[in-house]
Amino acid sequence: MAQFLSNSTTNSVVYSPGTWTTKVLGTTQEVASSTTEVSVPEFKIALGKYERMLLKYRIHFQQNTTGRAKFKLDTPTVTGIETAFTGVAADNSEISTTNGSADPTYVHNIAGGAGYLEIEVVIENDATAGDINFQFAQNVSNATATKILRGSYVEYRRF
Repeated sequence: MAQFLSNSTTNSVVYSPGTWTTKVLGTTQEVASSTTEVSVPEFKIALGKYERMLLKYRIHFQQNTTGRAKFKLDTPTVTGIETAFTGVAADNSEISTTNGSADPTYVHNIAGGAGYLEIEVVIENDATAGDINFQFAQNVSNATATKILRGSYVEYRRF
C-alpha cells in the first residue's frame, strides 16, 4: 500500500509506493587482472537530498582462489549508513559482518570458487544528491576473472 511518510529533516513529506523496486543483472559482469573496483551499471540507484532508503543486494559470485573478490557500495556523502554482509563464503563457511561507515566494503579473502553474498543497507542521505554504485574487483590481481553472475539483483525502497 502506498504511503506518505514525514521527513523531519526537510520538514516535508516523502511518497513511498509501498513496494520494493527490483533491478536484476541480465549478463554476467567480470573483472580480471585488476584490484580497482568497477561499477555494475544495472545496480546504479539515484539517492536524493535528505532521502532515506532500504537496500537488499543478492549477489552470486565466482572467484579465482588467488584473485579472490572484494565488494564496495560507493555512496554520496551520507548522514547515516548501516550495512550488514551475510551469506555463504566460497569455502561454504558463513559470512557475517557489519560496517557502519560511508562507502562500506567487504573483502572476501577466502579461498574457493563460488559464493553468495547478501548486503542489507539502511541509508540516510544529507544535502547532496548522488548515486549508490555497487562495485567489485579482485582482492589480488589475477588473470582469471572474478565474476558477478547474471540473476544477481538488488531490491530497494525509499522511505
